[in-house]
Amino acid sequence: MIVVEGQTEKLYFERLKESLRLASISFDFITKSSTPDKMVDSVRKKAGRRKDIDEVWYVFDSEVNQKENVRGHCSAAQKIGCEIGLSNPCFEFWLLLHISDYGKTNLNPEDLEKDLIAESEKHFKIGYSKKESKIQKFYNILFEDKDIAESFLKAAADRLDKHLGSEAGWEFVLENNPSTNVHVLAKTLLNEYKAKSRLT
Repeated sequence: MIVVEGQTEKLYFERLKESLRLASISFDFITKSSTPDKMVDSVRKKAGRRKDIDEVWYVFDSEVNQKENVRGHCSAAQKIGCEIGLSNPCFEFWLLLHISDYGKTNLNPEDLEKDLIAESEKHFKIGYSKKESKIQKFYNILFEDKDIAESFLKAAADRLDKHLGSEAGWEFVLENNPSTNVHVLAKTLLNEYKAKSRLT
């Protein structure tokens, strides 16, 4: 089960699930919670409704100048057995890695979004924006079919491995801008897809 806070992440994982035909993966959406306790309560309730869940991932962005709050969310989620998919400063860094090597540092979400717009126009001839219709167009290109999806995911994960080295924990992500460990979840989904493909 993947629990996300943002619409961008929700649409990404829904489209990826569809492309890789991962029927066993479920998604849920929570509104941003002001305290770690509220967030953990939301995740626990959503996960508790399903008895067939092997793993729960909580995917969200670090907020600029909110390190202690993010640290509290991550610690609280881990206490109830959640895996953490954290992006610093935002999920758009992970999206950018699907199409580009990226070497800038100490960015705010607005800078990353501008760079993603420029790169998506360069590669796909469409601009990226947070409007659902534009996000869907971007994701439709990334995940047009399972082979293209696998190729983009592998490229992003490889770029991130090069960027992070062996670091993949949320603590590292929180202290390093830009970074993310969403690639760990992506690799898990790819491995599930490959295992399923071998059986069919």
